[in-house]
Amino acid sequence: MRSVHLASGRGAAMVSFELTEPLPDAIRYARANALGLLLPFGKSIVHMAISSLDITGADMIAAIRRLAPQVAVLR
Repeated sequence: MRSVHLASGRGAAMVSFELTEPLPDAIRYARANALGLLLPFGKSIVHMAISSLDITGADMIAAIRRLAPQVAVLR
C-alpha cells in the first residue's frame, strides 16, 4: 500500500487505499468497483465504505499508522 486517505461527511465515511501495484482481477472486476473501470484515473485505488463497520475512520487510520508506518496518510 502506498497511501491511505479518509474521506467523511454527512454521516458517510470512506477510506481510499492507493496500492503499489495494479488491482487484482478479483477487485478490479467486482461490481463494487464498476465506477473504477469507467474512470481514466486511479487504477490502483480501492475505496472502502466504513460507515457500517464497528470501527471509526480515525481508529482505522491509527491502526494503519501503527501496523504499516511506511504508508503515507493523506488528508
